[in-house]
Amino acid sequence: RGPLRVRWTLPDGSVFTTDAPRIQLGRIAEVHDDRGRLVRRNDIVVASGDTVSRAHAHVEFDGSDRSYRIFDDGSTYGTGVLHKGRLVDLAKAGARGFALSSGDEVYLGRERVRFEVE
Repeated sequence: RGPLRVRWTLPDGSVFTTDAPRIQLGRIAEVHDDRGRLVRRNDIVVASGDTVSRAHAHVEFDGSDRSYRIFDDGSTYGTGVLHKGRLVDLAKAGARGFALSSGDEVYLGRERVRFEVE
């Protein structure tokens, strides 16, 4: 039993659907280091916001409880989740992450994406 199929609705209204075990979120599609080497590829690109970091956050599937957890990857403007009517600010890189529920809204800086389990 693998990852669940999830749908992300981006600020521009476009939709990204996936069942990948790890999903990267950021401002650009490919992140390179100062020597031009590829560091990571973002699955979800929110290019419209100047508060979204190049490598902002990632989401991992947790098979033990069949949920997705979101982690901030050291972003400048932070990551938050509007969960059951309250905003939860995620700790910077290295924390345990936060378990997402269908319908949660994820804030990358000031930009919002919606997470839903299909």
